[in-house]
Amino acid sequence: MARHCLGAAALAGLLLAAGCATVETGPDFKAVQGSLPARPGPELIWRQSQADEARARQLVERALAGGLGPSEAAAVALLNNRALQAAFEEIGVSKAQQVQAGLFSNPTLAALIRFPVAGQESATNLELAASFKASELWLVPLRRGMAEAGLQRATLEVAQQVLLTRHAALAAWLRAYYAGQIQERLQGTVATYQELAAASQRRREFGYMTELDVYLARDALARARLRLAEARMEQALARAHLARVLGLGERAAEIKLAGRPPAPPQGLPALERAVTLARAGRLDLRLARARIAEAQRGLSLQRASVVKDLRLGLNWERETSGSEVLGPLIETELPVFDQNQAGIAQAQYLLRRAQKRLLAKEGEIREQVAVDLERLRFAQHRQRVLEEQVIPLRSQALAFGQKWAQLMQMDRVILLVTRRQLEEARLEQVQAGLAAGQALNDLELHLGGRLP
Repeated sequence: MARHCLGAAALAGLLLAAGCATVETGPDFKAVQGSLPARPGPELIWRQSQADEARARQLVERALAGGLGPSEAAAVALLNNRALQAAFEEIGVSKAQQVQAGLFSNPTLAALIRFPVAGQESATNLELAASFKASELWLVPLRRGMAEAGLQRATLEVAQQVLLTRHAALAAWLRAYYAGQIQERLQGTVATYQELAAASQRRREFGYMTELDVYLARDALARARLRLAEARMEQALARAHLARVLGLGERAAEIKLAGRPPAPPQGLPALERAVTLARAGRLDLRLARARIAEAQRGLSLQRASVVKDLRLGLNWERETSGSEVLGPLIETELPVFDQNQAGIAQAQYLLRRAQKRLLAKEGEIREQVAVDLERLRFAQHRQRVLEEQVIPLRSQALAFGQKWAQLMQMDRVILLVTRRQLEEARLEQVQAGLAAGQALNDLELHLGGRLP
């Protein structure tokens, strides 16, 4: 009697535990945040309630209040980017799959009633059978292990999406910032070309220039105006893209840029050190390894699934004679035709694909880091040459020309050409700043989300 009570209590406990299975995503969302490189900034908020919405809106408004610098752009994107919020839902999906994978199938109860229709017997034949899926005793642990590996893979995917969102926000801010700078420079260039075209026309009237010179000056003015129109279009596109990345599409006109681009670190790392840092810190490498672990669990599950359905239970029958019989019930499929050969083969291919993708990802690292470093070094060199040599020399040439033009010793057209060359150098300096900012942003991503 004691054994029966103990067995009943154990069965009741098992059913109660199974019935209490819930999907709790809090620890897994914290695991996402723990996978990210530590940096100052706002907390990540997964918008699942009105309180979450209110908190996120408050932080967004606070970041926008003083103008949008690069750090504020990254903060707003992490709080407000719609694609990132959709990615957070993958945590819930994977967690639910993990919980479901750990649940056993419900037991089955069957009843068979036969009424007498002929013969001497008048009693009803009654048969009852109860069974459970015994094959899940070895399949559920394997299935749960695969789902846990899938959850770990999903958390790393979401963490990688966070880094990509931050990278996209900084890239969009740089594009919008320098688009405005380029437009300002081109406005000055157009003004110079207008003066040059007018001066060419006057000198043509006095016979000092030919008709060809006038045509060329007007052509240069038309091309400068076209470049300015293109710059205005680029600024509009850049601001629209920035608003979309920040989740502020309907409020694009309210975005006010502020601050300056992030300064590069003092001294860039050597290539070998940068590659070492990337291999140690990149989430996409950890993600590739997590996909291998998930594929390995999947292969183990497929190999154990040759017999997918083995049922054990009890069968009770009351025969028409009134006698009763009770005995074990065993029901199983016979793996004669389907031995899960294709499922095992597919799992093997998935594992090999994951392993080869890891090798491919490792092979990309050196190239990506080397390209970023070379781009950044050249952009910085270009900035230095323009700032320390080209622009000072052209400024001196312009000052010299202005001095002698006032004394009527230099043609004003030559002076305007000198001023145009100075403005072109300053425009090139802005373009070099954009190239340096983009290369620095890419290097940070390819080093794992943090600069040394």
